[in-house]
Amino acid sequence: MGTPMDSERLPFQVTSLGSAYEGLSPPAVVLLDNIRSMYNVGSFFRTADAVGIEALYLCGITAHPPKPAISKTALRAEDAVPWQHHADAREPLAALRGRG
Repeated sequence: MGTPMDSERLPFQVTSLGSAYEGLSPPAVVLLDNIRSMYNVGSFFRTADAVGIEALYLCGITAHPPKPAISKTALRAEDAVPWQHHADAREPLAALRGRG
């Protein structure tokens, strides 16, 4: 019999690579333009949910929910992360630039 995992776990140690992200202040948004793989889109949803991204902008041919391939990878994060679909990335990009 081993000991419980919780008693052996060490706290997360931040490496020097993490220093590049110091000073970034949320919220952040992600704009995906012409992403062909629905599994990659689902992965972005899951990652966005994990790190607290404000919204995903899905542009061009990038697939958007509801799609089974997105849901399979997103693991329900597509329900938690706000998203918008735009045929052309220039419109949301201009609006985001206007926000700074």
